[in-house]
Amino acid sequence: MIAKRITSLAKHSTVRLAADFAEVLIYNYIGEGEDEVNPTQLRTQLKEADEKFNLIKLRFHSGGGSVYDGMAMMTTIQGLRALTHGYVDGLAASMAAILLQGCDKRYMAKHSRLMVHQGSGMTYGQSSEHRRTADQLDSINDEFAQILADRTGKEKQFILDNWLAEGKDKWFTAQEALAAGLIDEIVQGEAPPPPSTSSGSSAKMTPQMVAHYDKYLLNNKKTTMDTPQMTLVIDRLNKVEGIKLEATASEVDLFNAINKVVHENETLKGKLKTQKEEAETREATIKAEALVKPAVADGRLTKDEEQDMIDLAVANYDLAEKQIGKMKKPANPFESTGKGGTATEEVTLSATLEAADLTEGERKLAAKGFKAMFKEDTKVLNAWKTGKPEVWKALYKEQYGADASL
Repeated sequence: MIAKRITSLAKHSTVRLAADFAEVLIYNYIGEGEDEVNPTQLRTQLKEADEKFNLIKLRFHSGGGSVYDGMAMMTTIQGLRALTHGYVDGLAASMAAILLQGCDKRYMAKHSRLMVHQGSGMTYGQSSEHRRTADQLDSINDEFAQILADRTGKEKQFILDNWLAEGKDKWFTAQEALAAGLIDEIVQGEAPPPPSTSSGSSAKMTPQMVAHYDKYLLNNKKTTMDTPQMTLVIDRLNKVEGIKLEATASEVDLFNAINKVVHENETLKGKLKTQKEEAETREATIKAEALVKPAVADGRLTKDEEQDMIDLAVANYDLAEKQIGKMKKPANPFESTGKGGTATEEVTLSATLEAADLTEGERKLAAKGFKAMFKEDTKVLNAWKTGKPEVWKALYKEQYGADASL
């Protein structure tokens, strides 16, 4: 997110309904704040528009915001039946630039700007918690690079090295974004409307109309329409199941029929994609749990840390496996020394607490463990570090499986 806040034209996302399309403004930061565009509101607006219109225009003037809220918005946009056209009116930075890539068509106004950079975040806690946050940010940056690679055709490593370099913002003018594949077209204002015949005749379809349908509805793939004659177009469309056009069909009828074919195809692909992603997520979760649960069982991870590590393993299994592999099992104070079966000289936590001069209240605090006391009873724990060092060290070792130096 860039630091300077943009003066928005609307506090939240708003919807404008036209005759043949809906327009949604994303004119603020993305998130759950009072003055931000939030995913719940946007989903409601888009779903309602999706039921009534074949085209939804999303207009961007945003400095970015929450990654997870932005990803939820992208999931909604990519699951719509309608075609989605994204317009950068002033600025699409950070998460807003990533969200733009979820639209079917991407436009930038001539003097607008686009910016991408690495994700950022804050953590409070011990070094292990900071490391987990860093790992999550690495995973997010990898996701960003993949999204940009899929839309631009560039190698993911190129994007990581050049667009998402550490500590840098990568800015694009409209011309630069077009050359990089981040948008499809530069516009002065609106994208051009569907052309029509000057005579108003429904018997013919002009070459300009054929070009429009080819470019805006069929994702720039050449169709089998080798003539502008409406009769030939109608004949071909009538071969598609569910479409029945009369010979006297108008240009609007033709447009709606083509839209129907495109949307039904996109809807089917969207459902298949969703089912595949759900199956992959289930498999990844099962695999992650198989990796993490043994580490919880043998004490390398606490129960509180279990879900965080499962989430990391789902996002980046190799990294989670590497981290768990570096963890050491807590020492077992009752482990045999191999000398006649005698126990080690290491003193257990319970023995330390039994020998220490603790009140009943202090014993209850000690039973909570080092980590809980660090968060909730810091003053007592610090006092024990100097006044009852043997208790402090025993609690630390019980929590982390390693000796602490005072």
